[in-house]
Amino acid sequence: MRCRRKHRGQTFVEILIAVVIVGMLAALVMPSQRPGDLVRLEQAVSEVCLAVRFAQSEAMRTRVPYGVFVDDVTQRLRVYRLDENVTPPVAIYDVRNPMDKKLYELKFDTDRVFAGVSVDGVNLDFNGFGASTLLSFGPRGTPEYRDQTGRFRLNSGTIVMSSGEHVAAISIAPYTGRVTVP
Repeated sequence: MRCRRKHRGQTFVEILIAVVIVGMLAALVMPSQRPGDLVRLEQAVSEVCLAVRFAQSEAMRTRVPYGVFVDDVTQRLRVYRLDENVTPPVAIYDVRNPMDKKLYELKFDTDRVFAGVSVDGVNLDFNGFGASTLLSFGPRGTPEYRDQTGRFRLNSGTIVMSSGEHVAAISIAPYTGRVTVP
């Protein structure tokens, strides 16, 4: 008498478990292109634009130079007012956000809202001065850089930010200080 062996295929549950495991492994291996990356980048770009516009409007409202300091090393943006009563003029970081009344500072490296967003480059080029990460606005809202030797008008201004595979560039127009995201 021969022994019969039963050869069975896999059950539906076994196949389903294998597909789920393969899907989870593929999700770990594939590069991150979650919609959350784009949403966080758009939020960060919007906040940077608001900060620049706020500095410009405060300079026009108070007739005192206000500006932003964007640092791609520390991953921060800070709004300041410029004290011109001393030589050279000094940036005073006591400006408060009108919404939450805290110091106006965006921390891209530690704030959960901006998780994964980074400032990749700051290119603020001023006629007769060169590049800087400080951008101030005069009483008429014109973008400029000020030091002990004088005022230098903005020639071109770009702030580049990224999150995951997504990249955005913020442009600041010379003369008008108009902030756009092309």
